Amino acid sequence: MKKIFITVLTFLLIILIIPPVQATVTLVPIEKTSGSGYVTYRNSSVQVLIPTEYTIQETDFRAVWVSPLVSDIGSYITDASFKAELLSVLDTMEYFKLNAIVFHIRIMHDALYDSDLNMKSTYVSGANFERWDYLEWFIGECHRRGIEFHAWMNPYRITRATTSLDFITSKYENEPQNPASKAENVIITSPGAILNPGEPAVRDFLVDTCMEVIAKYDVDAIHFDDYFYASMSSTADLTTYNKYKASSSTTNIYDWRREQIDLFIQDLSQTIRQYNSTHQRYVQLGIAPTGIWRNGNGVVTYDEFGTAVTNGSNTAGQEHYSSYLYCNTKKWVDNEWIDYIIPQSYWSFELYAAPYADVIDWWAKVVKYKNVNLYAGMGLYRMYSGDAGGSWETNPMEAANQILYNTKHPEVQGVCIFNYRYLNQSKNVAGVSKITSEFWTNKALTPELRTVQPVQPARITDLQLVPITDDKIVLTWTPVANANKYAIYRNQGTVNPDDPTQLVDMIGPNENNDLIYNNLASLTDDYQYAVVPVSKTNTPGTASVIDMENASTTLSVQIGNFHYMEAIGTIYPGNTFSFYFEKAQVFVGSAFSYQVYYSYDGSNWIVSDANIREIGQLHTFTMNFPANGTASIAIKIIAENEAGTIESVPYRVQPTITGLPDWFAFIKTVLDQYYQNIFRNE
Repeated sequence: MKKIFITVLTFLLIILIIPPVQATVTLVPIEKTSGSGYVTYRNSSVQVLIPTEYTIQETDFRAVWVSPLVSDIGSYITDASFKAELLSVLDTMEYFKLNAIVFHIRIMHDALYDSDLNMKSTYVSGANFERWDYLEWFIGECHRRGIEFHAWMNPYRITRATTSLDFITSKYENEPQNPASKAENVIITSPGAILNPGEPAVRDFLVDTCMEVIAKYDVDAIHFDDYFYASMSSTADLTTYNKYKASSSTTNIYDWRREQIDLFIQDLSQTIRQYNSTHQRYVQLGIAPTGIWRNGNGVVTYDEFGTAVTNGSNTAGQEHYSSYLYCNTKKWVDNEWIDYIIPQSYWSFELYAAPYADVIDWWAKVVKYKNVNLYAGMGLYRMYSGDAGGSWETNPMEAANQILYNTKHPEVQGVCIFNYRYLNQSKNVAGVSKITSEFWTNKALTPELRTVQPVQPARITDLQLVPITDDKIVLTWTPVANANKYAIYRNQGTVNPDDPTQLVDMIGPNENNDLIYNNLASLTDDYQYAVVPVSKTNTPGTASVIDMENASTTLSVQIGNFHYMEAIGTIYPGNTFSFYFEKAQVFVGSAFSYQVYYSYDGSNWIVSDANIREIGQLHTFTMNFPANGTASIAIKIIAENEAGTIESVPYRVQPTITGLPDWFAFIKTVLDQYYQNIFRNE
């Protein structure tokens, strides 16, 4: 690290002697909206300067926090409704051209996923993971759209409600492997309860919990926010401290608490990295603490290893270094135990206690010589929930100004927005609208993971361009080694994959492991496309280029897939039954139209005149099961669009008679049919 730092300093001296040719960035002061004059740094007359124009970033982390806890999404009700809601989230993310989701999967010492270690969360209590694991599907859907999935977990928090130790331990008494079943592993807070960070059993359990998620799901990161220790009595963990202090080098309970969190983060970091190395995975560890490490004067210098020497940011807010969170996040950055940090720099430029510029400038200096990516946490919610003394409520351009200001710092490599619900309702807010219309006009690659050696993906060798109509084309290719997503660039004339303004999409393989990109374009358009494979370390490979003149005529991939189909209710001859099928997944072309076919022998198919109705992601129709002794009916659905047709696997419908009431109803139906035939023949 020392050699690297010396090399960096030498390079900086060369830059000072021979400055590179680069575009001049014009900086201007920010006019106050909650008072007169211009925004200045805290306790200073020095004006905060902001670029006049946005510089498009080659890589840019654009993420949003999503949680049912804050009503971003609802609880699970049915498979179809939950799927529709999650797809809506992804559609909104694509509208904003976001490339990462931070999704809450552990909220209150529970699991919104299939877990053998933790209780199922009430938010997904109705979900049947054996029938359909929504999280596995959702992660796949994210990756298909080129969106990273960061698994957001609160490691310690058990509850935020007033509770007692007996209540917590009795809740988990039938789960002896769970640390919350033992009193020494629980701290009662004010209000609420947390797992005791000072107990080794707790740390081990939390590492196991995180590794269970990594082993079961293709997550891109494990993500913690600011829940470590909690507000509590000064003696709440005194027994634990006295129990273990002899084995610690710390001399007081406050440093000891920080040490307990350090031990967990270091252990988890090492465990994840060992797992990654063994299994060729690249799961990141990211932390989103509150925005202030420690209050100080904001001055930062560096030691010989490039580690920031500082007493804290030029702020006067709550410090997460001390009471009550006790987490030393700067140490985690200094030691590169984490892959990224997202300080919750939720405050506005004009908030006196913790102005945005003072906070983000300090963090940029702290990570400057460390292989830890820095993303800014944006508190968009404060536009709606109050920003007393600040400018979130008084300046509609606050969000745009923060994105613009971040470009001053090469160390600030993106942003994560809290939270989805407020982002979704802010499309027409001036500052948010400016981001989408002027700043984020193209999608962006996520920043490269810098704590590991970059992985170079192979080059695509079978890129094809196939027209499906006069104004629609499809790009297809085969997945290549070490790539997990693909960046698609387009330009009239010569395409340049080094130009971020030409990036039109990011995609991953679909459920058939096919790579398919749909685009509105005519063969007469002078378009050239480049497809760049990107590895799990977010390292781009070599581009493969194709143009309209080299179009193919044959589409060699499946254009869509059917999933759920089911006949509902008790079925017996002579009775009408309902049939449901899920909207087919479209891979090529536009939405499908559907036709129902049925067969008595599985060979001869008859077109049904059933009226198909659409209910969200489901389609339904009714049919009559004959009363003529037919053993079963086979039903299949054929879907069609401009790219071709697909058909479902036949679904066989048989009478379901499960009890005496059904038998009596069945016999009555047969008799009614029999007498109707007699009368008809007469």
